Amino acid sequence: MKNIRLPPHDRLTENILRETASDRNIVGVMIQGSVARGDAYPLSDLDLFFLLADGASHRFDTRTESSIVIECHALDFASTVTKLTANPMLAWGFVDGRILRDEANQLPRLVQIARYLLDNYETPRREWDGLFYWLRSAEIKISAAVDGGDLLKASFVSTTTMWKVLEAVWAVNRLPIPPSGAVLAHRHELRQVPENWQSLFDALFLGDMVERVEAMRTIIVWLLTTHNADASDAIPE
Repeated sequence: MKNIRLPPHDRLTENILRETASDRNIVGVMIQGSVARGDAYPLSDLDLFFLLADGASHRFDTRTESSIVIECHALDFASTVTKLTANPMLAWGFVDGRILRDEANQLPRLVQIARYLLDNYETPRREWDGLFYWLRSAEIKISAAVDGGDLLKASFVSTTTMWKVLEAVWAVNRLPIPPSGAVLAHRHELRQVPENWQSLFDALFLGDMVERVEAMRTIIVWLLTTHNADASDAIPE
């Protein structure tokens, strides 16, 4: 059962399921992203994954209907496993996903594999070193700018470092960061976070310039201090 919350997405999904029902190369359909999680807005993208028969191929398809962008990804089982293994961030889409059709009975197995990849994820050492190199560099630049009274530069460095900080927070939780659209949905699930994490997170994105800079400094210092990031000086590619 779909139980898609918003009528526009429900209607589009019904149309797509009818359109693809006779395609023998499509053996499963999963809805992913915000519509699957239930936190979509009326004009949010509709993300669909089509599981193909073994050896079948299908080009990536994107189109707009009723002002809603529809993105359709399609791979067979083996190719999907290969892609998930190479890029564990994609596992979030399957863990969040909802199965609409599954003639081959393989989508639950893909969900299981995705869950395993997340549960057993370890940030690659080179990636880890790269993240904390950038964080140390950002902390130095932000502190220097604040001490010099240059709030604009401090805010600029904070803003351009935000994604790296989020990657590092997920990394210390032994998880790949979710795609940007899923970060808000999963931020409450993190076990290792700074004190007052929710307030810091809100300040980082909703605060004024001073609040954003201070929140950024607090999170970076927590990351560097708590997790001994100073042990590595590796420079990322």
